[in-house]
Order: sequence, then C-alpha cells, then structure tokens
Amino acid sequence: MTTIEFNTLLVEQSKSLKGFALNLTRDSEAAADLLQDTIVKAIQYRDKFVRSTNFKAWMLTIMKNTFINNYRRNKLRENSFKEIIYTSDSKYSSTENIINTKELQKNIDALSDEYKFPLEQFINGYKYQEIAEQMNLPIGTVKSRIFFARNKVIKSYLKN
Repeated sequence: MTTIEFNTLLVEQSKSLKGFALNLTRDSEAAADLLQDTIVKAIQYRDKFVRSTNFKAWMLTIMKNTFINNYRRNKLRENSFKEIIYTSDSKYSSTENIINTKELQKNIDALSDEYKFPLEQFINGYKYQEIAEQMNLPIGTVKSRIFFARNKVIKSYLKN
C-alpha cells in the first residue's frame, strides 16, 4: 500500500475514530489526544497493516490498546505515589498528603539522572522493557536502578 493510499484511509476513518475516542475518554481534549496518538502509531506501524484486512478495525484496535495502556500508566503512577505516601492506618489530612507528595517529588528530583529517569518512567507506567529500550540498557540494569532509586527516595523521605 502506498503512503498516499494509507493517508487517504486515515483521513476517511478519522471521523469515526474521533467518535470512538470520545466514547472511550468522555472528554473532548483527551479524545483529541487519543486520536492523535492513534494516528501517530498507525503511521509508525503502517508496514504491519495487511492490505486484505479491515483498516477501520485495525485502527480501532490501535486506539483501544492505546487508551488501555494510557489508563494503566496513569493508574500505576497514582498507585506508586500512594503506595509510598499512604499507610493502611493513614491519618493524614489532604493538606498533609499534598505536602508529602511535594516532599516525595523533591526527593525524586534529587536523584542523579541515571536513577531519576528510569524511576520517573516507571512511575508514569512504562514497563521495564520499554524503559530499557529508551535508555538502550539491559532490562536487568533498569530493574536494579529502579530498585535502588526507590530505596533512596524512601530513605530520604523517611528522614524528613
């Protein structure tokens, strides 16, 4: 399939894709972002599309998977902060939680880049393999850096 044919199909499907994105996100700005992410991924993986298959279904699958992955990343990031800040018998007020989150972020920011970047990526929901590819490092190195970064942040946090 030529680039022109592919782009034509993208343009033809964009209206129905936007509707599906709005249905998933329930927010027009988030839907626009999801549509853009989907189009970028479709262009990036254009060579994976099999010409004899349903283009619209292929695009909808990309969008659904992108939405699910973004949702998981956001949940993982929220849970990572909550895991460190909250305890099962937490008596913190919401003001104290904000202060604790700021202190935690300050401790993360104090890390050297070799530890800070993988930890932030992990908090943002990226998988070890994705981080390893971004950093061009073995997955074991990424795992150990995240482990040590967590320990450093927790120790710094507990000292304060």
